[in-house]
Amino acid sequence: MKQAGRLRATLAALISAAAFPAAAHVAPAEGHGSLSVLDAVDPLGIALIALLGVIYFRGQLRLRRRSSAVTPSVRGPIWFWSGWLALAAALSPPLESITGVSFAAHMAQHEILMLLAAPLLVLARPQGVLIW
Repeated sequence: MKQAGRLRATLAALISAAAFPAAAHVAPAEGHGSLSVLDAVDPLGIALIALLGVIYFRGQLRLRRRSSAVTPSVRGPIWFWSGWLALAAALSPPLESITGVSFAAHMAQHEILMLLAAPLLVLARPQGVLIW
């Protein structure tokens, strides 16, 4: 049993020693070409984010007109618009344009989407407003 463990450890050490020098000589990843801001604009993505904002805004206006509440809740819209802004910032050209050539920017985009945009949009519970 001890001998099998030593064999595995030796094999793992040999594999890692062989892999790291090979990884140092890997060519840099080719992204989407140039870093032009206009190249990174995804018209469909921008249109869908804008459409979501317009639908929510119209639903907000309709609910506000028909609501009998003296003071409507402001937490939901604040959470929604904060999440919407985080979503738009993560998928807009300043960050989106460099994600093809920078792994750090790509991961920052993921973190903004997972840690900011998604929880804020869920906390807003926008289903009712979007239906209106």
